[in-house]
Amino acid sequence: MQSKQSASNIIQIGNNNLIEATLINDQLISVQLGNNNQTSYKDYNPSQSAGMLIQSIGDNNLIMVDGSNSISNNMSVEVIGNNKTIFIENR
Repeated sequence: MQSKQSASNIIQIGNNNLIEATLINDQLISVQLGNNNQTSYKDYNPSQSAGMLIQSIGDNNLIMVDGSNSISNNMSVEVIGNNKTIFIENR
């Protein structure tokens, strides 16, 4: 039996921030404080629940997580500073 639950809590404080998320049996908590931050999150394994906490504090930060095989299960990403880029990918 598959659970069809998903939850997302998104807080954005600043200008020109963008979050794109694909949620399938997932949980996403994203906090962006600053300007021109971008977060993109996808998980390609709908049969297993995953969780992600993403925090971006600063300006011009980019965080992208792709996923599969529960790569994001209980993962936490925190970026503090300006002009930072993080790519996490598993296919």
